[in-house]
Parts: sequence; structure tokens; C-alpha cells
Amino acid sequence: MRNRIAGTLLWLPDPRPSPKGPVAVHTLYRSTQRVLAAKNRWDLEMMIDTVPRVVAEQTAVSATAEPTLFSAAALAAVRAMPGFALAADRIIDGRLGLNYRDPARHRLFADRGKLMIAFYALYLNARPNETGCRLTASRLEATCVEHGFSGRVRVRTMIQLMLHAGYLEIDPEPADGRFKPLLPTARLADYHLEYWTQVLGALAGLRPDLAASLQHLERPSFRNALCVVVGDAYPASPTFARRPDRLAGIGELDSGWLIMLRLASARRGGVPGPSANALSRQCGVSRSHVANVLRLAGETGLIDREGTAKAFQASAALVDRVEAFCAETLVLFADAVPRALALEAA
Repeated sequence: MRNRIAGTLLWLPDPRPSPKGPVAVHTLYRSTQRVLAAKNRWDLEMMIDTVPRVVAEQTAVSATAEPTLFSAAALAAVRAMPGFALAADRIIDGRLGLNYRDPARHRLFADRGKLMIAFYALYLNARPNETGCRLTASRLEATCVEHGFSGRVRVRTMIQLMLHAGYLEIDPEPADGRFKPLLPTARLADYHLEYWTQVLGALAGLRPDLAASLQHLERPSFRNALCVVVGDAYPASPTFARRPDRLAGIGELDSGWLIMLRLASARRGGVPGPSANALSRQCGVSRSHVANVLRLAGETGLIDREGTAKAFQASAALVDRVEAFCAETLVLFADAVPRALALEAA
């Protein structure tokens, strides 16, 4: 029944961007959320327990291709570098800033699964298959399911959302009439460019030899090559592998990863953690949803409540996981930049 109802919401007439912009996106998003979102504790905990298992299985398969890229030694070496704390701050602030500056955009890319769907839309457009086919709905579905980022119904929902929001458009002149290609718009490319600029700026502080990578980003050919290299390597990242704290599942909840980043940022900065009401306003979600996310995080030791106050504080375990994410991001892009330059020149 859930999929049947969802199907009526996914295939809307006239999938062109609405002149109302974010209003139409917000309405469509809320409609699909009523059908697809977890509604109670049981649904939330089922999601929390299921997502890490799927991701861990995919990670175990992907990691065999790149056994040393995310090795413990490589990650420890990055975290031991003198400028790592500043680099991590820049990555965390960059991710948070992307969402805070544009609430409508945040509602569209509010969890890890949606971010991966948006990124792999760019990736598939830059990496045609053996027949020359680039981004299509079926290719995006297959890729996200293969890597465990999302299910097919959710990918179709995101495609419709991105079409209405102006992040994707239908190719008006397909080379092959048998396919219905999709095209990423400048809006989607600029979203990722903004984040990559923050990451490469952080990386330049640790690796002066890679400082020129910021200038390379000005070239569309380099951005496409970087997208391909990062997309090939990303599934091996251990960030969301199955662990007892269930961070992978929390990252799949609406604004779950952003809430965890916000709490970790506060503790790293030595300031009091935000209240649930503040997190609700910043992330654009209900107070009850924030309470569910915080409760699930608290049950596994990711956060602590600050005495009898209403503020919450990230635990040392959560800070460690967030810093590990930053280290993995830096290792990924440090490896990707020279590979992208070689691919661009080929």
C-alpha cells in the first residue's frame, strides 16, 4: 500500500520547474514525507537498524577495490597533522553552511541518502556507460541501489523533487529516442562546487602542494573528472559502516546528520550545545522529530544532556566519528585531485 500511494505522488504531470520555486518543492516534499517518512518509534528504530547493515555490506564489497585509501594508518596520519583541527572546522562549517544559507535547499537535501542521490546524478552525467548513455532515471536508480544509498522508490521521488526545484531538467533533444536522459542544471553543479571549494580549501592548509586545486575547480572539465574519481572511490568510505552507535541510521533520518554535525561543532568549539528548540529552527523540522533523533543518539552514547538544562552536548564518541568523517573526506580528495588531473588530460 505504501508503494502504491507513493507511486501516485511520484509521477506528476508537467515535471518542469514550477514558477513558484521552493513553495512547490516544499509542498511536494511534505506530501511524499507523509507516505515515506517514519512515523513512530518502531519505524525509526527499524530504519536505524536496517540502514547500517545495508551500507556495511556494500562497504565491505567496495573496500576490496581500494584496500589502502581509507586505511587506519592513512586516517591516523591525517588526524595527527598540525592543521587538522582547522581543516575539520572548515569542512564541518562548510557542510552546515550549505544548508543554513538556503532553507529550501536544505529541505531537499536533508539527509545522507538524498545527498548521495544528488551527487550521483552529477556523477552519471560525467561518466557515460559503454553505449554512451549518461544520466537517466533507471541508471540513477540502479547505481544508488547497488551501493546501498537508497531504494528505487526514494530515488524516483528525489528525481521528481529535483526536477521541480530546477536541479535537473529533461533533455529536450535526446540523441537516442529510446532513452529519456536527464541533465543536471547549473544549480546542482553550483551546490557541489560550493562544498568542494570548502573541502579543497581545507586540504590546501594541510597539503600546500595541492593548493592549486582551487584554481582547477574553475574548469568544468576538471570538475567533471573530479566528480568521476570521487564517485568511484566514495563507496569504500567507512564513515557510515555498521557500528554499535548506529550513526549510519541516524544519518538517514531527516536532518539527522546535520543535527549530529551541529552538536559536534559546538563541543569542538567549546560552546554550550544547542537546545532541541534551536535545532528544530535551524534544521526546519518539528520539535518532536528532533527529540526522536536526540533520544536515539543518546541511547547509544552519541550525545549527553547537560545536567538539568535543555541543551545537549555531543559525546567524545560523536566528536571522534565526526573527525573521522573529516579525515576520510581529506584523504579522499587528496587522492582524487591528481587522479582527476590525469583523467582530464587523457
